[in-house]
Amino acid sequence: PPGNMMALVQTHTKRLLAYSTVAQMGYVMFSVVFGLRHDLPWAIQAGFFLILAQAVMKGLAFLCKGICHFYRNATTIAELRGTATCMPLVAVTFVSALGGLAGMPPLAGFAAKWFAVQGALHSPDTLGYVGLTAFLLNSLIALGYYLPLIGMLFAGAPQTPKIAVSRWMALPIIALGALVLVIGIYPGPWLDWTA
Repeated sequence: PPGNMMALVQTHTKRLLAYSTVAQMGYVMFSVVFGLRHDLPWAIQAGFFLILAQAVMKGLAFLCKGICHFYRNATTIAELRGTATCMPLVAVTFVSALGGLAGMPPLAGFAAKWFAVQGALHSPDTLGYVGLTAFLLNSLIALGYYLPLIGMLFAGAPQTPKIAVSRWMALPIIALGALVLVIGIYPGPWLDWTA
């Protein structure tokens, strides 16, 4: 909860992403601790899958933010206004990262959170359901800062000329954006890899 609550009040994009990482690690710990407490290897595996998905999505989000800073000197959320107009590729891949982190289907974050939630649904005690409730509430709170950030990327802004993003910056975000989608649609091989 502290990570999500702090992310809600941030005006700097990098700080928002950093605090959201704290919240995402809370989801990981929930799944791993639940698995250790009840001797459920698949719950621990779901926690490691969350780490993998988080690494891909958060890496993509920070790269997109870095490109916005490089070309537009955008450090605050408000300064990202008009990104979709001047750098559509960056905006779309940024949205795939943020949507995945928020747990929107069919992205990697949804699949990862789904596996963690499935584990808690089979909890043999009430503590698992308390944790599950906190997990779901925090996911809803996260929408409170991901959705406005996505909205800002697509908000219109005057005088936003097109920017030609270097291919050396474009290729990594295209690759990670595709990976966010592939992991979400075909989670099986990735889940097996974390076993």
